[in-house]
Amino acid sequence: NNKPLPWVFKWGALSATALGLTQMVLVTGLNRQLGISDELFVLGDSAILTTISQVCWMPVLVFAAQVCPEGVEATLFATLMSILNSGGFTGTW
Repeated sequence: NNKPLPWVFKWGALSATALGLTQMVLVTGLNRQLGISDELFVLGDSAILTTISQVCWMPVLVFAAQVCPEGVEATLFATLMSILNSGGFTGTW
């Protein structure tokens, strides 16, 4: 679909923020009152947030591939993935 990058980022950020607030549901125990176990709630929450993150990341990769010099797309992708994975790894410490 031909949505502009700002549109994708805006709705991705708003969705991630709203879903990030679902941690309050877990802390208050509202999910158990609704009959959803903590484990299932956390699993679903993580899956949805990861999906939104990937949807927001994909247009960045496509844009980067379009503006980089021809023949270096794979190198750029590998570099971006290395940076992303390094950030995720160091963020767990």
